[in-house]
Amino acid sequence: MKFLLYLWQLPQHLLALALLPVISIKGKHYTTHKRNRYNYIRQTLFDTSFSLGKYVFLTQDNTKTTLKHEVGHSVQSAIFGPLYLLIIGLPSISRNIYSRLRKKNDTWYYSSFPENWADKLGKVNRKRIRPPNQ
Repeated sequence: MKFLLYLWQLPQHLLALALLPVISIKGKHYTTHKRNRYNYIRQTLFDTSFSLGKYVFLTQDNTKTTLKHEVGHSVQSAIFGPLYLLIIGLPSISRNIYSRLRKKNDTWYYSSFPENWADKLGKVNRKRIRPPNQ
């Protein structure tokens, strides 16, 4: 069954495996969410975290909240399989770029699809997260 799930997400996994030697910092780490194991990799090339199937790429300063959010995206990948990059990836990347260009805050970024759903799947409660210096 795990092999079939891996194949179902093959486009994301191939992209992740192609990126691994280019952007990863030595050492892999693992996390478990609902009995599923995810690989999380520290990376420095991109100024953002992202998920590709069972591979979660994190920047150096990411928190456990970010890891949980990205695991939520990994769950979305398991749901949509080969369509994940179009249905979730493209809107997420577009929203990320737009929020950076327009200097939108995190509340705006995480308020709608697909980010709010990734939070729900990863069990992230943003109401509990306070901004720095408060």
